[in-house]
Amino acid sequence: LAAEGGPGINKRLRALELKYGAFDAERFHVLPVRVDLLRGNDAQEIYAEIVRLEAAHGHKIEIVVVDTLSRVMPGGDENGPQDMTRVVSTLDGLREASKTTALMVHHTGKDASKGMRGHSSLIAAVDTELKMEKKLFQVKKQRDMEGDWTMRYSLETVRIGTNVDGEEVRSCTILFDPSRSDVEVETTKGALETLELVENEMEHLGNNAPRIFGWQFVAECKFPNSDLPTKSAARTSITKDLCELCDHKLIEKHQRNQYSLIVG
Repeated sequence: LAAEGGPGINKRLRALELKYGAFDAERFHVLPVRVDLLRGNDAQEIYAEIVRLEAAHGHKIEIVVVDTLSRVMPGGDENGPQDMTRVVSTLDGLREASKTTALMVHHTGKDASKGMRGHSSLIAAVDTELKMEKKLFQVKKQRDMEGDWTMRYSLETVRIGTNVDGEEVRSCTILFDPSRSDVEVETTKGALETLELVENEMEHLGNNAPRIFGWQFVAECKFPNSDLPTKSAARTSITKDLCELCDHKLIEKHQRNQYSLIVG
């Protein structure tokens, strides 16, 4: 379901054809339309289309890709539990009725270190979370199998023709590098400095050091003589550092955005 970009997906498909050969039209279907999974009966119509395609071509539809979440909940509140759980429930119903895998394309927020945007009920509902950022393909969550896996990728430009003005038209395909799986992602200097501050303060406090800590503790380490507004202004950058340190297994995250050092 190409709900975002619509007809623009044709350039991506053409690039894939030039690289890998023609698609099997009986097994790959694109619907360049916007749908509403928040209200109305669009989900039932999608299910009816799946049934029709399976009957017409004699093949089971194995996966339904929805691009993107925001485009299939028009006017909805991504940050509110009511709308998000409704969309998740609708997609679950479509998946169960059609016996397919459902893959939803979604975006991170302005602070990518906090993960996908929207209400927490979304990440709680998914079985698998895959993240693509800065040429890294990461398995962030895997309910029933081993997760925490990373592979590098690159974008390969493909020339697909010229437009009516004679200008070159290009698109791209993704090139994965399986030889560079489970790569070591370099920790930024700022995150390492935050870790060093925390470790030094813990050592200084000795037996009085807290077992777990939050961003406020880090702010005290960074700005011991500053007022509260100054420390609060640094919350976003501190939280970003802590999330990065968790991703790189340098600290451990607990409930309610609390963290602890990894001993040993």
